[in-house]
Amino acid sequence: MHQPYYGVHGEPELRLPWVRLHAVKSYLDMAVVHREFEVHSTINLSASLLEQLVEYQSGKRDTWYRIAAIPADSLEPEHQRFLLHNFFSAHWGNAIHPFPGYDRLLRKRERGDAFSVADFRDLQVWHNLAWLGFTARRRPLVRALFEQGQGFDESQKQELLDLHIELIGDVLDAYRDLQISDHVELSTTPMYHPILPLVIDSDCARQAMPDVQLPAQYRATASADRHVEWANDMFSDTLGSEPVGMWPAEGSISNAAAQLMGQHGVNWIASDEYVLGNSLRSAYSDECLGQPWRVPDGPTMFFRDHVLSDQIGFVYSSMAADDAVSDFMARCHSAAGSEPIVSVILDGENPWEHYPGDGEPFLMTLFGQLEDHETTTPSMALAETSPGEISLCSGSWINGDFGIWIGHPEDNQAWQTLVEARRVMGDAPEAARHLMVAEGSDWFWWYGDQFSNHSVDVFDQLFRDNVKAAYQAAGLTPPTVLDVPIKHELNETGHGAMSPADLA
Repeated sequence: MHQPYYGVHGEPELRLPWVRLHAVKSYLDMAVVHREFEVHSTINLSASLLEQLVEYQSGKRDTWYRIAAIPADSLEPEHQRFLLHNFFSAHWGNAIHPFPGYDRLLRKRERGDAFSVADFRDLQVWHNLAWLGFTARRRPLVRALFEQGQGFDESQKQELLDLHIELIGDVLDAYRDLQISDHVELSTTPMYHPILPLVIDSDCARQAMPDVQLPAQYRATASADRHVEWANDMFSDTLGSEPVGMWPAEGSISNAAAQLMGQHGVNWIASDEYVLGNSLRSAYSDECLGQPWRVPDGPTMFFRDHVLSDQIGFVYSSMAADDAVSDFMARCHSAAGSEPIVSVILDGENPWEHYPGDGEPFLMTLFGQLEDHETTTPSMALAETSPGEISLCSGSWINGDFGIWIGHPEDNQAWQTLVEARRVMGDAPEAARHLMVAEGSDWFWWYGDQFSNHSVDVFDQLFRDNVKAAYQAAGLTPPTVLDVPIKHELNETGHGAMSPADLA
């Protein structure tokens, strides 16, 4: 479970709402599912996610929350445009069309009809109502709002927004409880979700992509070290104990990154079978996938079954729950014939808005069946199996390489921006956190031509503003190039592309 840091430290609010919206949906729902079933499993909470959950509890809010809270009769034209552009950002098929009140507003926007004050208020409510997961929808307030459907008043809207903050507290409490349970293991990710091998040495990308065009070499080993150390601190400060495992951001790993995590007391890490295949080459087999591996001078590694994990992430949402779970269990039994340990690892938040009922029918059916089978956590598995020895080929869960995050001209320009910032300010301690945020994987995810969404302009701005903040913290004037978008389509059109099913 992960969200990047959606702001600049020192600013009063976060710029995007996805920590809050996923908290009232999948973060809470997944905790409840794990409380209801005695299934051994692992939940990874990225440190940047934990930091923002704590900030919400301490009073910080996001821009979308602030604009939702403005009385509808006091909205300025720019606020109205903001709502029309952003407040249909939900899965249209599962979160808008099934609800006549929300669907009416969407159809009205698509026709270009004018919105009344009451329409804007209903939109402020519906976006924050439709994002609630199946656990929150059992609340009397939420049931009443769904039944009412339209004509909401300001007090109802504020009560709903207050509920969002209350539910964030429930999320933190739920994971603190799970941390001390005997069937759930919690792990974390380096602080601001960096592609850690590239932060240590960006030239390692050539190991899996020998012909890639790279920027000037980026090496920030002290920053990489802080990402791991600060993640451990954030985890223990928030949840009450040290993590024993880590999921490196995007499963991105190298020998140097694995050894660094091991130096900070991490016992196990995980990645993808593509990385295992690239590392073992001709010696790879299904049996290799089913055992743990130890990196020399580093922790033990598990490698996820790529196809089985992606079935949950990208396929089963279009199937009936019973059929999907039957297929999953059959695939697990088949894999177990050659793999003593079958590792299933995937996003903990993003799949479920594509599933009917926010994934509740699938999850309840799946966990109900898993209770009758032998499930295990990484730490439990390590107590019973002996790892092999492996030297890693640097890579990630996507194609076994780093092509999403480096090599495209936009990615390379962003890395070159960091190279220049490090050259000018070195490792100035007052700039460290801003540069660490800028090293996060998510900004690079949206650079290049692989992906786009309607918030891509905000992601581009966040990257550049965090680098600016680093210069300012170090007492330096930011270069004017940081005022110019890196994302090519922003230079052409001034805004990001918009897709009907855009999600965070």
